[in-house]
Amino acid sequence: MPVIRSISFLLLFTLTASAGAPVPFTVMTFNIRLDVASDGPNAWEHRKEMVTALVRHYGVSLLGIQEALPHQLDYLKEHLPEYGVFGVGRDDGKRAGEIMAILYRKERFDTLATATHWCSPTPDRPGLGWDAACNRTVTYGRMKDRIDGKVFHYY
Repeated sequence: MPVIRSISFLLLFTLTASAGAPVPFTVMTFNIRLDVASDGPNAWEHRKEMVTALVRHYGVSLLGIQEALPHQLDYLKEHLPEYGVFGVGRDDGKRAGEIMAILYRKERFDTLATATHWCSPTPDRPGLGWDAACNRTVTYGRMKDRIDGKVFHYY
């Protein structure tokens, strides 16, 4: 929870530090949980429609997701076509493994730069770090708001 508060503060600070009042938008972080058969009635197949409905219900402008497997991210891309998406698989820097992705409303934001960093001694490529059981990543986007022209970073 402290990480989410820190990121939320960073985003708020970045938006309000520039001249003029920010134009509000909605930010959500969502651990959609990977798709495993052992989840039984809570498996992805039974909750994927609820995930997209929840995003639409709240009118999310920026969405950071965790634990998405490639087929889950493909589903979100197909069923939320108003969103652009970036992020890579943590195991190969492409599609293997879980993806910590960022979705953004295409009509509201432009992406100026994107990257994924591994929380390891080799942040520019897949690798384990500091007693981790699996690869850990951070996805980054330098975004520009099309309404007010402000630029900010979203992690």
